[in-house]
Amino acid sequence: MERFTNAAFSFEVTDTAAAGRGSPAGVAIFLHGFPQDRGCWDRVTPALAGGGYRVLAPDLRGYSPGARPAARSAYRNSQLAADVLALADAAGAQRFHLAGHDWGAALAWYVAGRHPGRVRSLTALSVPHPQAFAQALITGSQAARSWYMAACQLPWLPERVLGRRDGQAFRDTLVRSGLDPASADRYAARARDPAALRGPLNWYRAMPFSLREPAGPVRVPTMFAWGNRDRFVSRAAALRRDTLTASPRVKGSPCNPTDTPLLAGLPSRYAPGHRGTTAMPSSSAAAPPGRRLPRGWPREGSGPCSSTGPASRATRYAETSSDRRR
Repeated sequence: MERFTNAAFSFEVTDTAAAGRGSPAGVAIFLHGFPQDRGCWDRVTPALAGGGYRVLAPDLRGYSPGARPAARSAYRNSQLAADVLALADAAGAQRFHLAGHDWGAALAWYVAGRHPGRVRSLTALSVPHPQAFAQALITGSQAARSWYMAACQLPWLPERVLGRRDGQAFRDTLVRSGLDPASADRYAARARDPAALRGPLNWYRAMPFSLREPAGPVRVPTMFAWGNRDRFVSRAAALRRDTLTASPRVKGSPCNPTDTPLLAGLPSRYAPGHRGTTAMPSSSAAAPPGRRLPRGWPREGSGPCSSTGPASRATRYAETSSDRRR
C-alpha cells in the first residue's frame, strides 16, 4: 500500500512487509512529529519487520500533499485520530501497535485513550500524556519551555520566520539542536514554501480545539521514553504521576525515531504473552525479568532525544500512572 484515504484526503504511507512467510505477528503504526515526515522511521522499520511485524509509517495530515486542509480546526485531535484509524482500516488491521514521536506521540496518546479497543500497545517518545503536560504548564517551568507554541498561534508570521533565507535559518537551527544534516536539509526544504509549512504549523494552531477533546486515561500496555536533557519537555512534565494510565512502570531513555537501538527491542515487547509496560533501560538498568538486553541497547549519553534537541544520559523511573506531552 502506497496511499490511503480518509474522506476527501489522500495520504502517502510507507508500508513495510513483515519478514518471512505467513501472516505477520501484528501491525505497527508509526506517527512522526514536527517538522518530520514518515522518512524519520526508515532506520527503525527494518527491526520491526525483521521481528515479524508489518510497519505502516504515514505522512500525516498537513504533510501529505493530498491532505493539507487550510482550516486550523481540521487539525484537532478527533480529525487526526480519524486519519490513523482510516489507515488501520485500509490495512485490514482491527487492532494495531502504535508508536509516535513529538506531535505523533501526542496523537498516539489520544488514539490509545479514545480508542483502546483498537490499540494493542502504545509507545510514546519525548512527549507525555497531553493532560499531564497541560498540568505542568500551569504548575512548573513547562510554560517557559513551550513559548513557541503560543508564537505558532499567529497567522503567517511563523511561516515567514521559519522560511527566512530560503529555509537556511531553520536548517541551521535544526543542526545546532542535534539533528543530522541530511534530515535537516529535508525538513528545511518544506520551510521554503509557506503553503507546505502551513499544514504542519496548523497542528499547533489547532490546540484550542484539541483542548476540548481530552485524550482521557490510557489503559493499554504503554512505554514512554524521554531524555532527561530534553530542552522542550521539563522533568516535572515527564515524571508527573497522575491517574492517566494504568501502566505500572515507565522509564525514560534517549528517544528519537532515528535512534534505531532504542526501538529495536519493540518486537520482543510486542510478543504474545508480554504484559504490562516495559521500557528502554539506561546502562544502569537491569533487564526486565526473564529478558536479556538486546545488542546495541542505548547507553548513557547516547543518541538524540527530541527532533530538535540532544538527549543526554538516560533517566529511569517507576510510576503507577503518568505521562504528558510537548
